[in-house]
Amino acid sequence: MKEFIDHLIEVAEWSDGHLVVPTAVYDEEPEVLDNSMLHAHVGGMAEHLARLVGGNAPPWCEKPCYFLQGTYFLYGERSRLFLLESTPEAFRRRGLFCGPVLQKLVTALKISTSDAHIP
Repeated sequence: MKEFIDHLIEVAEWSDGHLVVPTAVYDEEPEVLDNSMLHAHVGGMAEHLARLVGGNAPPWCEKPCYFLQGTYFLYGERSRLFLLESTPEAFRRRGLFCGPVLQKLVTALKISTSDAHIP
């Protein structure tokens, strides 16, 4: 995921106050993964990213294999309350509670955009 987010930072941009990401980044279904938690993460990431840019989630991420059978709290039960409050809907509905997502992308783009306006 770190490499994916680093790639997003390179291809995304702000335009008139809106995040713009080429849909090619998430349109195609990725390879099948052996880990159901990672599968849920990939599906959630595609849906979350599509929603952030004002688009529709790709149809592939609605397949049952992109949803967990139960719930998983990334940092364990001690972080349960924080994760319940801070995990985006695209991940919550998959049963994956992972906290804030794509903060690095938004922060990096805001910094690079503000740097571009410095005379």
